[in-house]
Amino acid sequence: MRVFVLTYLLTFMISCQPKDLPTVIDIKENAFTVKFSHMTTKSEIEDVAKKVAFTGGELDYSQSSFFDDGKLKTLKLTLKSPLGHVGTTRSELMGLQYGYVGFSFGPDGSMSIGKM
Repeated sequence: MRVFVLTYLLTFMISCQPKDLPTVIDIKENAFTVKFSHMTTKSEIEDVAKKVAFTGGELDYSQSSFFDDGKLKTLKLTLKSPLGHVGTTRSELMGLQYGYVGFSFGPDGSMSIGKM
């Protein structure tokens, strides 16, 4: 019985650790898929914003906050696609540690923003 309880507690503690979620930036001609996490840095978001602007869109992350080492603390995004569609999303650190938040849009004008 002790082994079972110890195994359960160990499994629970391991599952509560933040996941290894590197930033995903997949940009093709007029199609974007971008996923942010607690590992995302301010410079990565700045780079994505420049690339979105180059296609005629706009990414505002000015209300996001970052730790001293540049990693994302809270995320608040407003995205305007090249076709004029607008969406917003936000996430606190806890959500960023266990899943992606981001956006995608395609050449056909489809757009999604939020938990990915």
